[in-house]
Amino acid sequence: MSTEPSTELSTDPLADPERMLPVEIKIGVQYAARELTIETNEAADVVEKHIADAVASGGVLSLTDTKGKKTIVPAEKITYIEIGGGTVTAVGFRS
Repeated sequence: MSTEPSTELSTDPLADPERMLPVEIKIGVQYAARELTIETNEAADVVEKHIADAVASGGVLSLTDTKGKKTIVPAEKITYIEIGGGTVTAVGFRS
């Protein structure tokens, strides 16, 4: 019997507290008909700090999504931001 830790990955994202779910960010932009929705692998508190820094400096908010695409928004045009937890996608019907 081996005493080495298992390197097998769990398929349940809630089973491992070290594994983060993506964070969903919704950004309302002035004069835009629709909001921007971005999913990122950064922690919610890190995203919140990026937002606060961008707004305080009057610069731009730059976020990278889970696929590596970068979204840049002028901080002065942001009307609102919602930061929510990620969702676990399930295959099949939900009840």
